[in-house]
Amino acid sequence: MEFLIAVGSKISEYAVEPVGRQLGYLCHYKAHRDNLKTQIQHLEGAKIRLQHSIDEAERNGEEIEVDVQNWLTRVTTIVEEAKDLLEQEDHAKCMSFGNFFLIPMARYRLSKKAKTMADDAAREIQLENTFQKISHRLPPQGVIDYIRDYVTFQSRISICNEIMEAFRNPNVKIIGVSGMGGVGKTMLAKQVSRQAMEEEKLFNKVIMTTVSQTQDLKKIQQEIAEQLGLKLEEESINVRAERLRRRIVREKNFLLILDDVWEKLELHEVGISLGNDQNDCKILLTSRSQDVICNDMGADKNFLIGYLYDEEAKHLFNKIVGDSVKNTDIKPLATEIVRECGGLPLAIVTVANALKNKSHPTWENALRELRRSVPTNIKGMHDKVYSSIRLSYNFLQSEEAKSLLLAFSLFPEDSIVGMPGLLRFGMGLGLFQGMTTLEEARNKVLTLVEILKTSCLLLDGNFKYTSRLHDVVHHFVTFTAPKERQMYRFGNFGELGDNEEVKGATAISLLNIHNLSQIPERLECPQLKLFYVINKFVPNYLQISNQFFEEMKELRVLELSFVRLKQLPSSFCCLQNLQSLSLYNCELGDMALIGELQTLKILQICLSKIEELPKQIGQLTHLQLLDLSGCSKLEVIERDVISSLIHLEELYMVNSFTKWDTDTGDCARRNASLIELKNLPRLTNLYLHIPDVNILPKDLFSDKLKSYEILIGGRPTEWYRMFDGMSSSRVLGLELNISRLSDDHGLQTLLKGSEVLNLYGVRGVSAGGIYGLDREGFPQLKYLIIVNNDEMQYVINSRKQNHPCSVFLSLEELYLEKLMHLEKIFHGKISTNSFGKLRAVRVKDCDRLKNLFPFSIAKELTAIEVINCKTMKEIVTYGREDDPHINATEEIAKIEFPPLRYLKVKSSPALIQFFRSESVTCFTGQMNQELLDVNCPIPLFNKMVAFPRLNFLSLSMLNSKKLWPDQPPETFNMKNLTTLKVYVCNSLKYLLSFDMARSLVQLEHLMISDCSVMEEVLATKDTREIHPCSAFVSLKSLVLKDLENLERICHGKLTAVCFQKLRALEVRNCERLKNVFSLSEAEARFLLQLEYIKVTECNMMEEIFVIEDDNQNINNEVADKIEFPQLRSLNVQYLPKFIQVLTQVKMNATHQRREEQSVANYAITHLNEKVKFPKLKTLKVKGMIGLNAIWNCQYEGLVEDAEQEAGILRRLEVLRLSELPQLMRLWEEDYHPGRAFQNLKDLEVQSCNRLMNLVPSSISFQNLIFLSVSKCHGMEHLLTSSTAKSLTRLRRIRISKCERMIQIMADFKGGDDQITESDEIVFDRLEVLDLDRLPSLTFFSSGNYILRFPNLKWFALNRCPQMRSFCKGDISTPKLEKLILESLIEDEDEDEEEDEDENLTEWAYNADSNVLNEEIFKDLKMQQLIEGDINVTIRQISGSS
Repeated sequence: MEFLIAVGSKISEYAVEPVGRQLGYLCHYKAHRDNLKTQIQHLEGAKIRLQHSIDEAERNGEEIEVDVQNWLTRVTTIVEEAKDLLEQEDHAKCMSFGNFFLIPMARYRLSKKAKTMADDAAREIQLENTFQKISHRLPPQGVIDYIRDYVTFQSRISICNEIMEAFRNPNVKIIGVSGMGGVGKTMLAKQVSRQAMEEEKLFNKVIMTTVSQTQDLKKIQQEIAEQLGLKLEEESINVRAERLRRRIVREKNFLLILDDVWEKLELHEVGISLGNDQNDCKILLTSRSQDVICNDMGADKNFLIGYLYDEEAKHLFNKIVGDSVKNTDIKPLATEIVRECGGLPLAIVTVANALKNKSHPTWENALRELRRSVPTNIKGMHDKVYSSIRLSYNFLQSEEAKSLLLAFSLFPEDSIVGMPGLLRFGMGLGLFQGMTTLEEARNKVLTLVEILKTSCLLLDGNFKYTSRLHDVVHHFVTFTAPKERQMYRFGNFGELGDNEEVKGATAISLLNIHNLSQIPERLECPQLKLFYVINKFVPNYLQISNQFFEEMKELRVLELSFVRLKQLPSSFCCLQNLQSLSLYNCELGDMALIGELQTLKILQICLSKIEELPKQIGQLTHLQLLDLSGCSKLEVIERDVISSLIHLEELYMVNSFTKWDTDTGDCARRNASLIELKNLPRLTNLYLHIPDVNILPKDLFSDKLKSYEILIGGRPTEWYRMFDGMSSSRVLGLELNISRLSDDHGLQTLLKGSEVLNLYGVRGVSAGGIYGLDREGFPQLKYLIIVNNDEMQYVINSRKQNHPCSVFLSLEELYLEKLMHLEKIFHGKISTNSFGKLRAVRVKDCDRLKNLFPFSIAKELTAIEVINCKTMKEIVTYGREDDPHINATEEIAKIEFPPLRYLKVKSSPALIQFFRSESVTCFTGQMNQELLDVNCPIPLFNKMVAFPRLNFLSLSMLNSKKLWPDQPPETFNMKNLTTLKVYVCNSLKYLLSFDMARSLVQLEHLMISDCSVMEEVLATKDTREIHPCSAFVSLKSLVLKDLENLERICHGKLTAVCFQKLRALEVRNCERLKNVFSLSEAEARFLLQLEYIKVTECNMMEEIFVIEDDNQNINNEVADKIEFPQLRSLNVQYLPKFIQVLTQVKMNATHQRREEQSVANYAITHLNEKVKFPKLKTLKVKGMIGLNAIWNCQYEGLVEDAEQEAGILRRLEVLRLSELPQLMRLWEEDYHPGRAFQNLKDLEVQSCNRLMNLVPSSISFQNLIFLSVSKCHGMEHLLTSSTAKSLTRLRRIRISKCERMIQIMADFKGGDDQITESDEIVFDRLEVLDLDRLPSLTFFSSGNYILRFPNLKWFALNRCPQMRSFCKGDISTPKLEKLILESLIEDEDEDEEEDEDENLTEWAYNADSNVLNEEIFKDLKMQQLIEGDINVTIRQISGSS
């Protein structure tokens, strides 16, 4: 019973309570609804309050906590749902009148939801009060201001790539970037850091701080800490450093850039630690000092940033100045201004911004100021550019280094100063106090130079121990030197004037003397220490008065060039402090006074006309250096003069005195003998030529010689040719019998110590080769030259040695020529380190040499050159018994030559392969099959050979039928080849296969010439299967010459990327070639990049390009799109069947017929008006027999829009027309000239017999500089007077061999352009007028005009028998003094072929190239103007003849 009661109780509980709760929803509906409204109001208030805090945090750059964001999301949802519920209540009330039974259900549902929502709202309100923190500060991701439009120039790409490699290298922790101020170190650092983080994902964070010249450790710490999100509130640097160190250790993969480091920064004092290898942190430094980066900061890698290439500098400049540079007057100024900036980005940007939108006079003034190194009116030059360089200058701790730098201001820009010049600087500046030897002085100079170079203020010159200044640094020192050191550079004596500041000068240089009359009697400069006079621009020798040096008593260094001194000025006696005297290219007479210069330490008489060395030089007992180099007429040096110079340390007599007497004890001996050199105990440097070994005393030379160039026997010019380009301080050249060395200890000493050894025609070589000359194996020798020997069978023969001999451990270059019996370079066993440093081998005319080296030695070579070795079968061998490294039985699959960059093979008809093994057993099976296949031509380079770094390859006069395998394997590697030249290979039917061409991805220059059987350049294995191929994707220049059987470039189709970078195309004498390229429209994209086209002597050539299109709707609209947007130069010659440059055709369905796009029906011009050349600068047309006009004039002004111009004449700068028998006009009179010829600078017309005159009177040549007309026998006058009036920039006229030419300038009398007789015609800039072999010429002009030639210096009149007067009117020629009575260019061959070595990528017009060198006028037959009148003079000459 109790059980039933309990069960009933539970049933009641579970049944009644839920029912009560459900009833409660109905009863308390209003309370729940009102509570919901209240809670929602409170919740919205809480949300608004919290949102205010969130907004404030976001304004402070803080990130909102995730739980706060989640709360906002939930609250927004609750509020929205509550409002929806309350709206449902209102809707339910409206519906209740229509359906009574729905009211309780609606109340129940709404009440229940309201209760639940109210509870949720209350809970969120309570949770909002628990938020202790709603946001947190984000650590900065970096404060680097990346330059998004940063231009990565070509000169920077390789450095950027190398820095990225350093970032990837786990062993490299500190990387340096150095360079002079303004070169772009900071921008480069920003760019590589952006690339490393955003593109390569190498770093999670990049932090940058500027260290600057004055280090502020707190500032550095603060900047790094802020970017890491670390607050540093402590004052103690050490405490801050410790906190920063702990924070950095926790950071993963970040890059720290320390910009502008001037001196050592103690990283541990800042708090920078790289000790944890796990965080992979790296440091990138930028500094102007290589020494700071490498030594003070201990960088693992340092990258020196150079200057922008010329084109890069021009691009940067033009980008800033914008359209201003398109102005024809400003454009040449822009070119010169960019050049003055020297590729320094800061200078380029500063000057460009200063000149943007400025007028032409401002540009001219800017160039003038830059050239004078005083750019005071160029905004920003002092504040930005010069101040940047001054920082580096001021930071030099050595005042001596500053003085040496400023001394460079005495020389013009781009001067390369060698050690002798630097040594003289040092003497003049007093740098050698307390030093007794030149070696000590030289070491001091080298130390200062190194300081300047590591500070990026001084650059390396072209050769060892030479230096130069960057142009902008040169401007700075030229500006600074006069103010700080009173050093002045002038062009002429006249610039000195009465300037009081100059009287206090310490150094003066005069570099461009052009007025000899301005030389003063006496130069008053009592403080002067250095004086340079360089007179190389004056054809006459400078003469100096006796009193000139009287007021220069403090002078220490004097240098004179091109000075005539019949005797030394008497004022030389005043130079009692003179320590260095240099006389270059001087004409010298009596020099007895030189003996008075008792303090002289350096005497240089170089390249001067002197026959006898004055005996008074023997009185200069303090002399340490005597240089007589280049005095080829010096024949007398009196005995005992040299031996008297007891302090002499250095003697230089290269290409100078050779008339040494023998020491026979004969008192009558006049000349010096070599034995006198033994009396010079301090001699350490000796450079001389001894033509006869028989006058050489035994044991003359000792081990005291530290630097020498001693040539015994032979002709000096031959010696110097062979030594060209080899930099060494110990050079020995021998032409003698080897037996002479055996009993001369001195020669043996020189031989063993030499770095360069030249054995020219040596005799008596034993069977052991030259090994017997030094049994130690020439351990110091770097360059070995052996020439002209008929005895030598081996260079080294160690067959009789019991053990491998060690030879040539330091040898870097080996040159062998005309060794007619040489069979091997070495024979016998050699040690593994022999030839270990050999990098370059050149052999020529060694008829019996069958190979060069075994693979173990050859694999380390960087350059190989083999010329005219008739029996050479292979260049490199493998597995020979002489090879100390190779196991002949070892099987190999790949032979690689990693360092080889240069390979040239010429005239070696027996050559089979570059690499060959004695036995095929060493090769893998696949290779064996190829070698044994007798039906397959053996390629010169087989499949196993790889050249991963080869960039230059030249092959000529070889008998190979195939150069490469048609299908190279993956192991084949020649991917870095950039230049390929193939000449006179008369067994080649094609150059290479498509597959092979595809692997030459870096090939830029391809030249093929004189391959008589070559039919195509690229070949496919099966011509029935022609698939598009990507080949020559990087090719920039293509040259095809003298290929008589060439029919096409390739038989297959090309992809759109083929030839995509082609800039230059030259084709000559390819008789079967009808066109160069036949392309689809897609393939023709490379036309967009072409800049240079030259096609000559191709008898079947009809067009250069054919564009084939399967689209049958070729129309004028399509044709109008054909354009060569980058073409600068077009040259066509001797093409008898030529139609035009480009023809567009359409193909039928079978691809067998083509219908040519119709060409214009006007005169034959070869240039279709529908093909545009918007940038054409140079046009050369020669030997085109059907051409009667160069262009249809109606199209020249067809379209006004400069971007869509159809014309070409308005942009031309160079126009050369030759051998055009049908050419009738350059311009048609019926058409308005518009802007035709407005930019023409160079016009040459030759052998155009139907041409009646040059141009009609409507044409002007306002920019013409050079004009030449010859062999135009139909021309009676050259141009009209109105056209002549436009020639304001003309500098040279040459008219020759025109049989009917009556006058140069016609007397034009009609039309709107009529010129009255009172008019002046001024040839403002004309300097040279050459009238040659004009049998009908009567006048230059028969009109009664006033002719003015204000700058005419040279007028040549040759074989013009009818000319009685120059003109009928008045004429003015103020600078003309003489009349030249013969041709300026004697018997010139105007048909001569252009230079074969023409640079295909350089065709910019150079006005200076057409200005004659005035030196050529000196020896011509001349007539002084009579009464200064050219008309009188001509009448006198014609009357006398």
